[in-house]
Amino acid sequence: MDRIDPKNNSVQAVITAPTRELATQIYNNAKLFTKYNSEIKVSLIVGGNDRQKTVNKLAVQPHVV
Repeated sequence: MDRIDPKNNSVQAVITAPTRELATQIYNNAKLFTKYNSEIKVSLIVGGNDRQKTVNKLAVQPHVV
């Protein structure tokens, strides 16, 4: 998270997880880091969700997916 440049509005880190539950835990922990740098945007994208919701999450240009 130290290497994320908030001024660069593009995905800078992709974290993969084998299960939805683990992905949610990782997302929640990543969100804790945004308390220290509120400019960093984090998004949770998991399979089986509505495609349009996924596109909308990516449209906000998160730094970490």
